[in-house]
Parts: sequence; structure tokens; C-alpha cells
Amino acid sequence: LAFTQEITPIEESQFDAKDEPIQELLVENYGGTLENIPTEEITFKTSADTARQLSRFPLHPSQRVLEEKPTHTIFYLNLKPTTDFIRDLMAFGNTIEIITPEVIKEKLINEARKIIKKNQ
Repeated sequence: LAFTQEITPIEESQFDAKDEPIQELLVENYGGTLENIPTEEITFKTSADTARQLSRFPLHPSQRVLEEKPTHTIFYLNLKPTTDFIRDLMAFGNTIEIITPEVIKEKLINEARKIIKKNQ
């Protein structure tokens, strides 16, 4: 497999770090796509095993532990719930439960329904 186009690195000097709209967009965004969606405060509960994984490899810089018990952990995130984010949540299967907001629950349910419909 050969590449025909050279990749040119972006110099830091090309961006103004004080440009708050861009800075905010990059901090709140999740994944490699930029979607015009509102930022959400998200809380979710995970199994103890998943919590250990998320403690070692956080989903996002905003990730915080709100409650830690032997059986589960409740996490907080503040981000734009992009399609990449929903897919990453789905990868955790039934080891994760969205507490808030409802819009994230609805997105997960809709994606699960699509999977079931396609595989019946």
C-alpha cells in the first residue's frame, strides 16, 4: 500500500491558544469528529472491573469519580456526546449504566434497537 500524498505537520504557531471558541471546542469534543451538538454533563455507573479500566484509561480529560463502592463506581464527564462517544460507551456493553442525561440513554437505546433489528 503506497501513499501518494505527503502529510504536512501543523505547526503550533498556526494556532492562537487564547482563541477560546477553538480551545473550548477541542476540550469539550470527544473523538476525531467535530459535531455541532451541545456539551452535556454525563454521569454513569460502571461495574468494578470497568471502573478499574476507566481509572487507568480515562475516556476524557473531564472524567471524575463521584462515588466509589466495592461493586461499582459512578463517573462524571463534561463533553460533547459525539457519535464516537456513543460507540465507545456501547463497547462497554452491560457493564455501564447512564444515570444522566436522558438524551444519552435514548441514543444508546436507539443504537441497541438498530443492532437488534439488523440481526433478527
